[in-house]
Amino acid sequence: MQNGLEDTMLDMMFVLAGSIIVAIIGVFYFRHHRKEDIVGSLNGDNALRSLTNTGEK
Repeated sequence: MQNGLEDTMLDMMFVLAGSIIVAIIGVFYFRHHRKEDIVGSLNGDNALRSLTNTGEK
């Protein structure tokens, strides 16, 4: 079974639309989150901080 040019172009349009949506979401996300917070969450600093602060007020 071979797909035609129309099917390939439709696939490319859906990939483009999805890429634009993800780029817009990424712009808003990075505008509202500091670089240090993002890197800290990747390193697990927030999880470690929450474990060490349990029971403290």
